[in-house]
Amino acid sequence: MKIREIVKDDYPTVDAEQSVLAAGQTMLAKNYTGVVVLKNGIPSGVITERSLLRNLLPLDRKPSEVRCEEIMVPLLKVRSDLSVSEAAQIMVTNERTRLFVYEKGKLLGWVLLTDIVPYLVGRELTSLLKTHVTPTHERVMCPKCKSDFLRMATFDEGRSVRWECPTCGYTE
Repeated sequence: MKIREIVKDDYPTVDAEQSVLAAGQTMLAKNYTGVVVLKNGIPSGVITERSLLRNLLPLDRKPSEVRCEEIMVPLLKVRSDLSVSEAAQIMVTNERTRLFVYEKGKLLGWVLLTDIVPYLVGRELTSLLKTHVTPTHERVMCPKCKSDFLRMATFDEGRSVRWECPTCGYTE
């Protein structure tokens, strides 16, 4: 799957000249963990909760007195034709939680780590299920009657779905 397929083009923005307080208020109002900083209408950086902590606190100044461009972090730009796996690797390598997806020099939007994880987890689970081998002899004593072993009773595409005790009928 390509990163362009999961990019979100709805992201909050602030102007580079606005205060960090305004950026924080925008993040809170829109329930986002970051805002894109625009210089002359062009995306130039990002402020995240993390960059607020790392870049604002050392300044020891009021958020209302610090301009966004003073603490913004450069955009981590990627091409729209990257695979989701490649994008995840770039995030890990650069210790970032969001990427800015570009196509032909134009920002399409951003992709957050939380957008990528479901695709990676889904792929790993699919791979695991394809290689799963169903045991032929499962030796689990019936927890109810304790006089027989549970037996596989139902299959769904080769996977055990239900176990049943032949003596008392207990199922799980």
